[in-house]
Amino acid sequence: MAGSNGTAKGTAKGSKSAGGLTASSGGFGDREYEDIAKWRDFADTYQNTPGFPADWKNEVRSSRHLAGMIEFEASDRPKNFISVRDVKGRLQASAYVTSRNGYLYLELLASAPWNVARIPGDEKVVKGAGTTAIVAVIKESVKRGYGGKVQLEALPNAVPFYEKLGFDRVPGKPGGGLPKFALSAEQADKLLKMHG
Repeated sequence: MAGSNGTAKGTAKGSKSAGGLTASSGGFGDREYEDIAKWRDFADTYQNTPGFPADWKNEVRSSRHLAGMIEFEASDRPKNFISVRDVKGRLQASAYVTSRNGYLYLELLASAPWNVARIPGDEKVVKGAGTTAIVAVIKESVKRGYGGKVQLEALPNAVPFYEKLGFDRVPGKPGGGLPKFALSAEQADKLLKMHG
């Protein structure tokens, strides 16, 4: 349920989720450059490993590409960077947000490529990094005065993820690019109660 002023409640700095994941916002430096380099190395190695399904390889390639885009944007505007780390301090997901039309706009979201690859027995793999990132984005929306409201455009393979979290599809022009989604303050508050 939304607060009395129609906003979700919470703050992003240092929020924790089940499973030991911690999200924070507003910092991008040497450690993050090193983390993204590890993502690239993993993705490059994985791409050349025989025996894994092509669709997994495509998702790993997409994760690597998104991480590179986040790195490029966040290096100029670190306050818009959101990170999700596991108990060992490994970067498990990252996001880049901007402000747009009364919403926090999720420009980019990437889960670590080992989470996408789902290699059995890989000790780096965690579940819930993407959801933890979304919760941190909602909290950042609250912090910036948008009441938890979030908008985004989703890659086709990510549509079920956003729908499951309660994002509503925003009507658009047929053939008008990627599907657009929005999360209201009320939906954001429900998500925070479930995951925040």
